[in-house]
Amino acid sequence: MQVLAPMFEQQQGFAVQLVFGSSGLLAEQIANGAPYDVFASANREFVDRLVAQGLIDKRTVAVYGYGYLAVVVPADDSRSIAPSLENLRDAAIRRIAIAHPDHAPYGMLARTALTRAGLWETLRPKLVHAENVYSAGQLVSVGEVDASIVALSVAKALPSVRYSVVPTALYTPLAQTLGVVATSPNREGAMRFAAFLLSPQAQAVLRHSGIPAPDDPPLRP
Repeated sequence: MQVLAPMFEQQQGFAVQLVFGSSGLLAEQIANGAPYDVFASANREFVDRLVAQGLIDKRTVAVYGYGYLAVVVPADDSRSIAPSLENLRDAAIRRIAIAHPDHAPYGMLARTALTRAGLWETLRPKLVHAENVYSAGQLVSVGEVDASIVALSVAKALPSVRYSVVPTALYTPLAQTLGVVATSPNREGAMRFAAFLLSPQAQAVLRHSGIPAPDDPPLRP
């Protein structure tokens, strides 16, 4: 979004103010009247809830990409533990960051993958809940934790880490979904920005960032 917003501003002349947070908390803010124009959620569920409440214009709802999970470890870790869910059992891995599974879609997805892998109860004592998926990635990047389970897009953006994609046999990639807020006072700009995120130019940026387009073939680890 930090790449796409300036591109949109330059091309179409509308100013964009980005607000980042977990999708669940942003949805709650919209439900409480926060003056947002476009909601780009990491999953469809929170958008659909707002549609049901009449807070997102149903006609504008669209999937803008798919989100995959990745396991991340520090690149300079002398233990040389390969980034994988199974290797998180290693005694040398003491703290593992995930986004909070109560309100962050990638935290929910991490819980699903760990549960299906039979690792959730084993690893629960090691888990550190971050406010959102980006924060979970930052914790491993700065050495606060030994590993993290985050979005592939976050893993690709972090400096000095090694990562691997979690096998999709353990989870369904997130349908990252957008919608225009029904009460937006900036409807023309909101509609144009939503359309821009679905354009080939924006889709190429998202794909490069680790968020494949809806019509891309599934990623394989």
